[in-house]
Amino acid sequence: MIRIARMRTAWFLVLVFAAAAASAHVPMMESTETDSFNNALKIPRTAYSYAIYGNLEKPGDVDYYSFEVTKPMQGHVNLLVPYRPEYLDFYPVFAVIGPGLPNPQGKIPFDLPKGYGAVVISGAPAKDRPVFYEPFSRTNYYEGIPKFEQKLAQPGIYYIVVWHPGNETGAYILGYGLAEKFTAKDWANTFKLLPSIKSGSWEVKRGKP
Repeated sequence: MIRIARMRTAWFLVLVFAAAAASAHVPMMESTETDSFNNALKIPRTAYSYAIYGNLEKPGDVDYYSFEVTKPMQGHVNLLVPYRPEYLDFYPVFAVIGPGLPNPQGKIPFDLPKGYGAVVISGAPAKDRPVFYEPFSRTNYYEGIPKFEQKLAQPGIYYIVVWHPGNETGAYILGYGLAEKFTAKDWANTFKLLPSIKSGSWEVKRGKP
């Protein structure tokens, strides 16, 4: 009977996590230096969705990510920040950069690769900042930065770049893609990262120059 009860419990946990994963992104950590197009952190599988936990660690820090488009696809990128009082007024900026995109509107802290354009996304501070609940880790995050949702028609290497125009430091969560898929390796990595995600130990200290 004990063995049967344990098996039922195990199956219940599997079903719970599977249901949660249906609305979750594969987590990744910005664990290496990503300070230029040349050493951008590569998003492994274009067709999957990812949540990348990154930090603007010092004033003027700029983080670079890349993904490959082999055929026309719908691009989806969003940016969240931790749900903590000191993050209420933290609004980093991101840009999606690639072939066929328009010339950027406004100032950007880097030179574009030849033949590339950029769509720059920034948020406006709000008194009642919206909150997003992530069901898998059961964690709240601040929203308030518009999403990038646009068709990427030309094949090539695209980039996502994150920075803060006021040179502030802090943590962010970069969301990429919509297709919620997990491999066995993804599951193992997710459970490895989950304690850090929930505790916030991955975050750098929030700061202003």
